[in-house]
Amino acid sequence: MKNGDNADQTGMLSKTPKRAPDMHAELPYISMPISYTHPAALAGLATLYGLEAPAVQSASVLEIGCAGGGNIIPLAAQFPKAKFMGIDISGGHVRAARESIEKLGLKNIEIRTVDVSKVKFTKEKFDYIICHGVFSWVSKAAQKAIQKICTEHLSKNGLATISYNVLPGWHLRNVVRDLAVFHSKQSDAPQIRAEKVRAILKELAATGNEGDPYGLVLAHEAKRIAGLPASYILGEFLAADNTPYYFEEFVGMAAAHRLSYVCEGDLAASLPDSVFPKAAPRIAALAEGDAILEQQYLDFFTGRTFRRSVLVRSQRAKNVITVPAAERMRTLYVSAALKPDTSENLAGVSAFRDERGRTVKAKDPLVRLALARLADAYPTMLSFEAMLAPLGTQKPPRDAASEARVLGVLFKLLASGRANVSATPFRAGRFDQAKPKVWAIARTEAASGQPWVTSRTHHAVALIRGLSFLIPLIDGTRGSPELVNQLATALQTGKVKAADFMSGKAAADAKDPAPADLVLRSLAYLAVNGLLEADTVQ
Repeated sequence: MKNGDNADQTGMLSKTPKRAPDMHAELPYISMPISYTHPAALAGLATLYGLEAPAVQSASVLEIGCAGGGNIIPLAAQFPKAKFMGIDISGGHVRAARESIEKLGLKNIEIRTVDVSKVKFTKEKFDYIICHGVFSWVSKAAQKAIQKICTEHLSKNGLATISYNVLPGWHLRNVVRDLAVFHSKQSDAPQIRAEKVRAILKELAATGNEGDPYGLVLAHEAKRIAGLPASYILGEFLAADNTPYYFEEFVGMAAAHRLSYVCEGDLAASLPDSVFPKAAPRIAALAEGDAILEQQYLDFFTGRTFRRSVLVRSQRAKNVITVPAAERMRTLYVSAALKPDTSENLAGVSAFRDERGRTVKAKDPLVRLALARLADAYPTMLSFEAMLAPLGTQKPPRDAASEARVLGVLFKLLASGRANVSATPFRAGRFDQAKPKVWAIARTEAASGQPWVTSRTHHAVALIRGLSFLIPLIDGTRGSPELVNQLATALQTGKVKAADFMSGKAAADAKDPAPADLVLRSLAYLAVNGLLEADTVQ
């Protein structure tokens, strides 16, 4: 039974939530940066697949369903010469976005309150169209309108990205949606309905049998949503619409609107060797060289529930290469969160660990140099040439074969989710700058009291209370000694505590580190998470 069908005349399991013009009026959607939607990241992916992408610094960007602007506003702040437009059906969301824009003094962004199924653009063309967390959760008319916008208003070389729920994986999650709709009453306030869903799932998971498939599904979903905000539960399980699609079905719908599939917003999610290496050969055999069939079989093998597909105008489909080319990374910028691992180093071998503890080893002198440069520069993104620039006395010989090996290693890091790629450079601030400066977006967000801030790499970075106090002070006007004095005063007056700079067991065991140590730790955390602006001369 499809969502919204009324086959059961008793009104029991067929009952779906009533459509509301502004379902988030009482429970606003938490609007955060979505890293894969960054135009420079999308342009980087397009490059790997053989396409030219519009220049990000001067691009025109549209976000459909921008909510409170948490994704699009930081982009507008990062690229002042580009133009940004966001649309959302919720008046409350739009008001919040406009307030943020006014606080930041941004002049290159406009937010409109509009129903996407009724929006009218004139002759606007957008180089990048972002539609995240919207497509599956709106009516069929709105879905057609989204695709029509991409058809009529995507620039010649433009890129669109649309996320949506995917079958067959979502068949299992629909069990949870049916339960959520049945158990929560439409008359209840949104917060109460969401908490009812969280409570019943927890109860069923505790009493169910994880040894059978049904109990396993409930236990998994109860654990998954335990830490998610109520607004997510409202949108995912209690919205009037939630229509998952088979990948091949979505691609067919896109083709009917003269749009062609390129890849997923996360490169690793596009590659069977990365998603399910054990089954990759069988998937390739079943697909017989058909890239769309390969992706559809990948969904059947993995049961994935969500996709972030990148699309272009169909006229450009002939330029898309089936297998992304490592050689094309030569023109892009790369970052990787690597740290040298001296415990694994052997004579003639360098070892590095990523954030998940996975080891990367290299024997080739040029590969070793490139990885060392990436580790030292993170989160700054380096060009291929910058990676191979001499490091101290290291000047290994370069030739075509060694460069190819470097490109191959970089591609493997990207394909396994251990590196990021961009079409534009990014230079991060370092913790030891004379007068460090947290970028304006993060300072504004920290001052508002929210528990996370947006990094310059377009990620949400968690904040503890101590950082919330310190960040507004790191505005480029104070050096470390002044920050230490400010913090010392705040500690003496009780405005903040040393434990506020730590969490969990570390906070309980805190021995009240000196203010200078707390400032140093804080600056290091801000630097590695891409929250500090780079000096103009560095």
